[in-house]
Amino acid sequence: MMNIKILYFLILTSFFNCTLLFSQDYEQPEDETLDDPFSKPTLWARLKTTPEDDDLWQKYFGKDLFELSEEEYTYYEQLRNKLIQDNIEWVEEVESKKNIRLQKQRNVISKEDPYYLSLLENITRNFAMIELYFYDEFEKYNSEYVTYEEVYPNGDYNKRTWVTENDKRLKELKMSYYSQHTETSEY
Repeated sequence: MMNIKILYFLILTSFFNCTLLFSQDYEQPEDETLDDPFSKPTLWARLKTTPEDDDLWQKYFGKDLFELSEEEYTYYEQLRNKLIQDNIEWVEEVESKKNIRLQKQRNVISKEDPYYLSLLENITRNFAMIELYFYDEFEKYNSEYVTYEEVYPNGDYNKRTWVTENDKRLKELKMSYYSQHTETSEY
């Protein structure tokens, strides 16, 4: 009779200890930021970037997701949803930074040089000066400016159209230049 009581006590305490251990393993941290609950840093790092990958979750939990108990599955869903939300917030933050950077680029590019603007007031009279401006600006952005006379030696193309086309090309060069140089410095 005594042996049965001891055995019963041992079974109950074992069950209680297992339940206690289980609840500690699957209890979600109180903290908003999730650390690696199962101390599997390589898998956790991959899950943080691709939380939708069920194969990774199976490796992380050490068993098929269909074999998880109800508590384990609930905890899996909580972890997965939290990582997905964190991932969405991170992507939104990166997109926001990119949009801000692009807006800054557009602002820099759209600011016209007052000297250049004054030359545009009379393209016919200032055409030689406009070409010098283009030459300097294209060179600044590592591109070569081909003069009107080189392309149209007979002068049979509208100079205003020529200026408009090269102005557009210059803005594209600036945009490309600023994209390349700000992308690497901010990220």
